[in-house]
Amino acid sequence: MRLRNRSIRNRSIISGIAFAVLALGLSGCTSDTSKRDANGLASHLTVDLKVTAPEKAQAEIPLTVEVSKDGEPLAQADKAEFVIWPESDPGRAVTVPAKAQQPGVYTADYVFGAEGLYIVQSRIAAANLEAIPAKRVAIGQAAVEKLSQMEHAGEEAPAESGGGHQHSH
Repeated sequence: MRLRNRSIRNRSIISGIAFAVLALGLSGCTSDTSKRDANGLASHLTVDLKVTAPEKAQAEIPLTVEVSKDGEPLAQADKAEFVIWPESDPGRAVTVPAKAQQPGVYTADYVFGAEGLYIVQSRIAAANLEAIPAKRVAIGQAAVEKLSQMEHAGEEAPAESGGGHQHSH
């Protein structure tokens, strides 16, 4: 009888341990909904890159990016910069630091040296999130016509300058 009671007690202990391990394991699988917005989306940056193409080269133009995090203007970015390069020569990329003008608005001024197609990319990082939108800018009539043809063909601006790579966090 004692042997049988021990066997039952051992099974109860093993069952209890197995249940505890299972409960702990399942609790680790629950999703963390505290970092989700009202639509259930994970925390993210939303950016609006604004570039006004000058009519001719050698004109200084403002580059602006408006950034929000979860629908609110971003209080402070860990990194805010613009990268500009001729579309035909990504190896000539130039990085221009952006300055915070107000919460969520970062700007820089840039002078395009020659007519042609350029890529303007903003790189914004904050709280382990990163957004890297890019736009084409056409300077001069020939570049404007080429850009129009590219847009009709559905070509998107490249996301990266040559040789670089980006990571989402």
